[in-house]
Amino acid sequence: MPLNLLKHKSWNVYSEKNVERVRRDEELARISDEQLAKRDSENRLRRLRGQTELPGLESAPKGKFANFWEQEEKQEHNRQELYKKHGHEIEVMKEKHGLGPLPWYMKQNTESTENLTSATIKRSIRDDPMSLVDSLLSEKSNVDEKKREERVYKKKERHRSKRSSSKQHGSLSHRHGISKRHRHHDT
Repeated sequence: MPLNLLKHKSWNVYSEKNVERVRRDEELARISDEQLAKRDSENRLRRLRGQTELPGLESAPKGKFANFWEQEEKQEHNRQELYKKHGHEIEVMKEKHGLGPLPWYMKQNTESTENLTSATIKRSIRDDPMSLVDSLLSEKSNVDEKKREERVYKKKERHRSKRSSSKQHGSLSHRHGISKRHRHHDT
């Protein structure tokens, strides 16, 4: 005998309490939709009859466009006026203080380049790992190029030897589809 526990659960959608709650919520939603539609229709009628003006028309000044960047333009204008009045002083201060001392990575290392001799430069080039890699790669590409040339040469030689052997036998190659037997009939 199975237990029938579903009717006791609060989440059962078919319980009388939940069915009544759904009916009540649907009725409230229908009433609020009707009220909203009635208000909208009344507002449309008032607008059509000319009783109210459209919102936002009074707030905009007539004959003037909306300038969204008015404050920024005023600030830029004030900045330019200030620069006209005190431009020379500002330039002197920039030259005097600047951005402060340059960080180490922005300074040019002139002392170390002056001390380098040609021997140290040659040694640094010789010991450079990338130059070693480049030389090995160029050697490998040269070897690969020679191997490719040898393959092409051997292929040509094989082709020449086949052609010469077929000429010596006096027969056409099988690629043309003509055998010795059929050759006599064609003439």
